[in-house]
Amino acid sequence: MAITPRRDIQALRAVAVGAVVLYHLFPKRLTGGFVGVDVFFVISGYLITSQLSRELLTTGRVALGEFWARRIRRLLPAAFMVLAGCLVTLVAAMPRVTWQNNLTQIGASAVYLQNWVLGHDAVDYLHAEDSPSLAQHYWSLSVEEQFYVFWPLLLGLAVLLARRLGRLSSRSAIVLVLATVAVASFVVSVLMTRSNPPLAFFATQTRAWEFGVGALLTQIPKGWAARLRPALAWVGLAVVVVSCVRLSGSHAFPGAIAAVPVLGAALFLLGEDRTSGPLVSNRVVQWLGDHSYGIYLWHWPPIVAAPWVLGHRATLPAKVAILVGTLLL
Repeated sequence: MAITPRRDIQALRAVAVGAVVLYHLFPKRLTGGFVGVDVFFVISGYLITSQLSRELLTTGRVALGEFWARRIRRLLPAAFMVLAGCLVTLVAAMPRVTWQNNLTQIGASAVYLQNWVLGHDAVDYLHAEDSPSLAQHYWSLSVEEQFYVFWPLLLGLAVLLARRLGRLSSRSAIVLVLATVAVASFVVSVLMTRSNPPLAFFATQTRAWEFGVGALLTQIPKGWAARLRPALAWVGLAVVVVSCVRLSGSHAFPGAIAAVPVLGAALFLLGEDRTSGPLVSNRVVQWLGDHSYGIYLWHWPPIVAAPWVLGHRATLPAKVAILVGTLLL
């Protein structure tokens, strides 16, 4: 049976993908739009943990094959189609001097290891002069796929140990594991951002806490602060928007500062305003949320290829055309 997406989550997805796309097109205008990726990580942690914890608490196990098969069916066809388009674009429109780097990153993206390739190469994602590849945006998808692999194993192991030892309930074991991973990852993120910022930006262990924050939201009782939840949603949205406007590549990221947009996304999800409000009920916003994955996949390659196709930097009309074309794909 198909599950109807929560309208508030689709709205938050729309905000996240809009921030990322506008940042990539107009980095000097929306200097912190890259935090849209962090918002996506919180959403993924929330949704996947909701599903996994329900299954674990009901049956005591996770059907790993079915879980991974669903992820493959939902994500891989579109991702591989875009990578095929990147290959065609590379051969047809870009000079041979760019081929080696692009082919390496397209290959890494196909096996969802792109974040580690970029981290190893010390690419600074927040600065445009680093000659990005057509598939550079797949770094965040790589982090997500790695999360999908290890997260059900981690939660399943926690429940198994709790039942074998008999000292904790399954729910308590899940909360303990989620909190431990989130705190440990956050500490690693802060320390690595100080010592090796480029690697910290891409590394899975520096981003796991963002999934963990979303995951911990699933363990909060439904009736908690019921009267405050609508206000929390608006506060959370404001925090995300301010992060997009105020943060920039000059901030050491992710590190501690990433807690700001992550907290904003968490507050919005905690608000659970599913049906009402101008943002949640807007059809355009809902459409953007429904198509956020495809928009994210398709928006980046034209931005990279445009200067080679046009023979000069993309002008405002060209950027607008890219934006419109991305929405229509």
